Amino acid sequence: MSPPSTDRRGRRAELTPLVALVGAVALTAVVSYGNQQARLTLDPVLAVAAAVAVHAAVRALATGRSSPETHVPAETGTSG
Repeated sequence: MSPPSTDRRGRRAELTPLVALVGAVALTAVVSYGNQQARLTLDPVLAVAAAVAVHAAVRALATGRSSPETHVPAETGTSG
């Protein structure tokens, strides 16, 4: 069994998930327990944005396209 790594990159890689978890908890706390007046105006906007995103995802899956920009219209006219 080898001793624990003392390399800075290895230690940083070990700490990254912990730091990300702390950041996610902090962000959730800020969003969930934030200023109620700001949340009252932001909640409907987030609901509409989520509905638009879900609709776009369902539409993209139904048409078999990954994004709306991938469609290239066929050229019209004759070559010559």
